[in-house]
Amino acid sequence: MILQKRSAQKITFPSVWTNACCSHPLWNEHEICTDMNNIGIRRAARRKLQHELGIQSADIDKMKVMGRFLYKAMYDDNWGEHEIDYVIVLRVCDVKQIRANPEEVDAVATVSSIEELHEILKSNKSSFSPWFNLFVQQNFLRNWWRDLNRLDELIDSKIIHRLN
Repeated sequence: MILQKRSAQKITFPSVWTNACCSHPLWNEHEICTDMNNIGIRRAARRKLQHELGIQSADIDKMKVMGRFLYKAMYDDNWGEHEIDYVIVLRVCDVKQIRANPEEVDAVATVSSIEELHEILKSNKSSFSPWFNLFVQQNFLRNWWRDLNRLDELIDSKIIHRLN
């Protein structure tokens, strides 16, 4: 799994570790479209992989949109997040391609097992984004990692899961 440390320049949650990237679809026909197995969401994810991590060859046909997740977290008195996130799993990604955008990312790390991730979180929970901590606590990631060869069966597109 690829993790990124958010840039110190970010307005919300700077310098914390989190998932590889977030999609944030643009309001245009190319990305807002939700038919064809969430093609718009997958296009947005590919765009953000290019923008944040410099990954040029992410194959949208290999992206699995696992579900939608609602969460809310305040950073300070003025800034926070309250959003629905689509979680996408992309199993085939060459980490040698990563060229992190310094405006978005300060560092990149890889984790090879869910157990390794839990050990890292145990010792550094406060250095991870609230979103990522909630997601891991509710075992979505563990369940998917355990069954990587059955991801299609684990996709849940009907429910919006509330993380908090």
